[in-house]
Amino acid sequence: MQIASFFPLGLFAQEFRGTLSGTIADPSGAAIAGARVTVTETKTGTRNESLTNSAGQYTAPFLLPGDYDIAAQVQGFREFIRKGVHLGAGDHPVIDIHLQVGEVAQSMEVTADAPQLNTENASAGQSITTREVQDLPLNGGTPMALATLSLGVIGTGQPGLIHPFDSAGAAGFSVAGGYAQTSELQVDGSPDATWDGRLAFSLPKDAVEELQVKVFDSDAANGHSGGGTLNQVMKTGTNELRGTLWEQNEPNTLTANDFFNNAKGVVRPVSHLNQYGVTAGGPIFIPECSTGATSCSGSSPTKP
Repeated sequence: MQIASFFPLGLFAQEFRGTLSGTIADPSGAAIAGARVTVTETKTGTRNESLTNSAGQYTAPFLLPGDYDIAAQVQGFREFIRKGVHLGAGDHPVIDIHLQVGEVAQSMEVTADAPQLNTENASAGQSITTREVQDLPLNGGTPMALATLSLGVIGTGQPGLIHPFDSAGAAGFSVAGGYAQTSELQVDGSPDATWDGRLAFSLPKDAVEELQVKVFDSDAANGHSGGGTLNQVMKTGTNELRGTLWEQNEPNTLTANDFFNNAKGVVRPVSHLNQYGVTAGGPIFIPECSTGATSCSGSSPTKP
């Protein structure tokens, strides 16, 4: 007789989404309770609505990294609109709003302001932005190679081409003085490291929204690290179809020989690298059905 036992497998991930919070007050500084605050993600139109409490405080949690518009309105005051607030992975900026007396139909729009500081915790680090991931040269096309752009991160690996499965090379850096391959590596907050601290999977750069580097992380949710925390945040959906197709090619015929080989009369080594990739994204279309209908017609986009 054979007996089989089954045990549930736990999948653990750290929270990488951000939060916006603050206080809404009138011109005198008095808190305004019951004000409606709407936070809208600019790419998908996803909305997060909340009401301020008796102390005039609002919170919009679990926001994916991206750009947001914030609107606040309440009877007897002008509507407040602030555009282009960038929220990185795990960020929690505090945005206080002062409403001006007037009609709700009137509005006060803020389109530029000072960069927001993360004042809710003592974590130290920075984000490698989408533009930097897209425009800067990447060794082997690996976004994690840009970690050395952050303060407190020093490259420790030998210079060389990082191939898609050269996992140690993509984790060859010291964070905050720690040993190489001791940092917590993540994708959207989920562990992305091998047993010995190498990078398990390298995302293509066109799929990465940003690289969040935390040299010091005060949040107890992030552990397993003898150095820092590095999180590759994938791009969220959009309301339009998009995609990329590419090839990275490095033939030896286009590569210069190094100084020491030339000095010894050694010809450049033969190398062939052809790396292909494709990304695709867009909205999900769900057929519309009327009540009691036996068939569906038409479709409408939903936010992925």
